[in-house]
Formats: sequence, structure tokens, C-alpha cells
Amino acid sequence: MIEFRHKSPDAKVEEILEIVHQPKISVPQATIKAKSRLELVLIKQLLVLVEELDNYDKTIMQLFKTLNDAPIFAGLPGADKRLAPKLLAEWGDNRTLYDSSSSVQALAGTSPVAFQSGKYNKRHVEEHPV
Repeated sequence: MIEFRHKSPDAKVEEILEIVHQPKISVPQATIKAKSRLELVLIKQLLVLVEELDNYDKTIMQLFKTLNDAPIFAGLPGADKRLAPKLLAEWGDNRTLYDSSSSVQALAGTSPVAFQSGKYNKRHVEEHPV
């Protein structure tokens, strides 16, 4: 097993080079050809997936731009082409659902939470991963 910290890194480099240059496991040529073919098939599938995801992103952005609140969410710092539409989808476009700033804070996960233990009483904001 290779350690990450060494008192003599030069000696460790030589040891690693010895290991790398040791004879490898021999693999039949038929296995190499079959696995190479499989690799090409998987790469082609990934290319199709990448293209379809790009089309999906473009469609989401087109739909996002048609919504009235899109400029608000697109203008948020750090809200890129994926986050801004996601935020708008999460919040929705019905502003009457939020009757106060505390309801908006609750949705955003930044509302103060009471914490009490014995005589200790404090409010803090729980952090929620996005």
C-alpha cells in the first residue's frame, strides 16, 4: 500500500517506478478487442446523452424565459442556466402563497429555529443543503 507522507520521497518514487514496470497481467487478444468494442459503444451512448442533455437544457431555458418572474431569478447572484429555472420551479409563480417574509424564509430554509436546553435559550438558522 502506498502512503501519502514520506520521509524520503525519492526512494518512494523509485519503489513506485519498480511496481509500475513489473510485468502486467496478460489478457487474451480476443478480450482486448471485445472490451475495446464495448468502450466505443459506451462512448457513442455518452455522446448521445450529452447531446440530449444539451437539448433539454435549451428547452428548459426557452420555457423559463417565457415566465414573468424569470428576470428576477436570472438576476440572482450565482443563479446560472440550471439554478435559476430550478429556483423558479421550486418557488412557483403564485406570490399569494407567501403572506409574509417569514414564509419566504421558511421555504428558503433560513427561518430562525428556537433551541432550548435547560436554562439556555437561543435562536439560530438551520442550514439546509440546496
